[in-house]
Amino acid sequence: MRLLSKRAIVSIGLLPILALAVLSCDRGEDEPLRIGVMESVTGPGETYGTVAVQAKQMAVEEINA
Repeated sequence: MRLLSKRAIVSIGLLPILALAVLSCDRGEDEPLRIGVMESVTGPGETYGTVAVQAKQMAVEEINA
């Protein structure tokens, strides 16, 4: 029985690389941290993509408050 797909293994393997890239980023205190996300907001994935975008926007507003 296969527990994780190849895509999941690659995604999990890329997380430490992403974390190191963010932590090693030399930025000033006044400069915002920008994180990009690809979401499907049109087409067949619109239902989940729109909800995901709204959830991320709520998190940003909560963190900035």
